[in-house]
Amino acid sequence: MLYALCSNSECDFSIELQDKVAGRPVATPKECPRCNHPIISFCPNCGFILTGNADAKICELCKEDIQVSFAKIQPRAQTA
Repeated sequence: MLYALCSNSECDFSIELQDKVAGRPVATPKECPRCNHPIISFCPNCGFILTGNADAKICELCKEDIQVSFAKIQPRAQTA
C-alpha cells in the first residue's frame, strides 16, 4: 500500500494513499493535519515511494529512517 507520513518524528500521523474499498487514490495532504509539518510520500534518502505498512518509519528500499533523512534536508523538520 502506498502511504505518506508526517515529517515530525514526534507525530505519529500517517495516511494510506489508496482507498481500499472504492479503489481510488487518496489526495496527499501537503501538511500534517495534527501538527502542520510537511507530509512525506517518498524517501528523501533514495527517492523511493513509500510502500508497505503505513506506520513504517524505515524505507523499504534503502532501510534509512524516513523522518531523520527528511530532517537532514529540511530545516523545519524536527527529530526526537
